[in-house]
Amino acid sequence: MKRGNRRYLVLLLLILGLMGGYTAYWFYALGKAKEAFAATVASERAAGNTFDYSAIEWGGFPVRIGATISGLKYRGRGTEIEADTLMAEVLPWNPAHALVRADGNVRLASRVPDRVEWIEFRPTTLISSLRFTFGGLLEGADLEMRQVRSDGTDFDGNDFSFNAARLQFDTVYMPTADMPLTKDSHDGADVAFSADQLMISEGFAPALGPKISTIRMAGHLAGLPVLAGGAAGDIKAVTLAIARLDFDWGGVSAKGTGALALDAATRPEGHLDFKIIGLGKLISALEANGTLQAPPGAEMLPDVPGGTPIALQIKQGLVTFGSFTVGEVPSFD
Repeated sequence: MKRGNRRYLVLLLLILGLMGGYTAYWFYALGKAKEAFAATVASERAAGNTFDYSAIEWGGFPVRIGATISGLKYRGRGTEIEADTLMAEVLPWNPAHALVRADGNVRLASRVPDRVEWIEFRPTTLISSLRFTFGGLLEGADLEMRQVRSDGTDFDGNDFSFNAARLQFDTVYMPTADMPLTKDSHDGADVAFSADQLMISEGFAPALGPKISTIRMAGHLAGLPVLAGGAAGDIKAVTLAIARLDFDWGGVSAKGTGALALDAATRPEGHLDFKIIGLGKLISALEANGTLQAPPGAEMLPDVPGGTPIALQIKQGLVTFGSFTVGEVPSFD
């Protein structure tokens, strides 16, 4: 055999060996994924939670390891999830990053026992990205829901509902570097939320209409209970620094920042600073529906080109600006 042909043969054998090795690794990783899924289902059921499905199919070779779950029904830990079809997949070389998609009769609800408030989302499509450390702790999560119908009950027991073209939640978790953990150890997280084309009750603020075009929020949470400790710590140390809080609603546009903490009664306290275009229209609309209360003789703030500066103060359970009272804030207890 000529030397050149021998080299090609060695290269071919090397490629075939690598392909065989990767194939063996893929099936090994698939087996581990099946074992982890079965262990999770067994653990949830042993804890008294519901984790049912009608069928599951595994596949994705060669690039991904994926599972398609049909007829999923989960209920536990204050969370309820239902989907006709849920697809989850990871890359074999990066199993700590999972992509999830749910379609067809999707329902995501939060119902905590012994609490009045609850919320339920029913999107046509749900897409999520979950990132974990190799130690199994949450590192980040993104959740997008499209064409959403939502219902719920607020802190005071009042029913509400709304529709949205899109809702998105993003979190980058920042676990403490303290080792060993102490009572003063806390985690942090960058958080963001956005909503597009919200349709709310016609009667809430008729002057502004039922359509909120956009809402955008981004901020940083500090003082969170340590996730590695079970996330069951005291929440009174939690603070939120708001880098952006904007909305566009019925000809009223607002851009703001702020900082919030929790008082002794676990109610939010702090300040929100806005520049509002169309302030007069907003005040009139909120006065008309009883959300905003002004004492007799209160002066209406003028509309300023580029936005009227407004400083909302949140203290002792009340939201105010100047002599206007916006309303009460609930406790998280």
